[in-house]
Amino acid sequence: MKHLIKAKISVFGTALLLGFASLGFARTAAASPDYPSKLQAWMEKKFSKTVCAPQCSACHLTNLGGLGMLNVFGANLKKYGNLIGIPNDANFSSEVDAYFAAVAAGTANGDSDGDGVPDLTELAQGDSPAVALPLGKSLLCPDIEYGCAGGRIAAAPPPVDCVALFSGGLVVVGFAAMRRRRRLAKRAR
Repeated sequence: MKHLIKAKISVFGTALLLGFASLGFARTAAASPDYPSKLQAWMEKKFSKTVCAPQCSACHLTNLGGLGMLNVFGANLKKYGNLIGIPNDANFSSEVDAYFAAVAAGTANGDSDGDGVPDLTELAQGDSPAVALPLGKSLLCPDIEYGCAGGRIAAAPPPVDCVALFSGGLVVVGFAAMRRRRRLAKRAR
């Protein structure tokens, strides 16, 4: 009986240690808060009109950003425009121009979301080039904004972070093991 208890305690103790250790593995985002204003400046120059600063979801799956979180339009910009994902990238405008030059040359599709409307046209209309119309209508800069200054409404909920869920589960299992160990130790006395 004692060997079984010790084996269970070591398994749960290991789970607790792994849970705490995995909490230290935070993923970093390669997005920059400057990109929306850079895309805005590019659009104002390209379309010769004032436009709002697009949401991060113009190029990413959510407004959290991150290089691994690119939507189809962001992936095309990265692939054909050679966006390198470094914050404060000084060549942003030329990289966006490179993507649209690839579209003009026929090497890039130019309709990221596949709705039949070219990305450039959707940007000019304030629509998202990553979300097929009619759902992408006015998603680039939604009219409704509320919350703290600079707060924006996400086009989609943030993705579930599986590492955090796993880590949290390990921590809970570890704490349960510690509690059980204490109860068993009290009974053994």
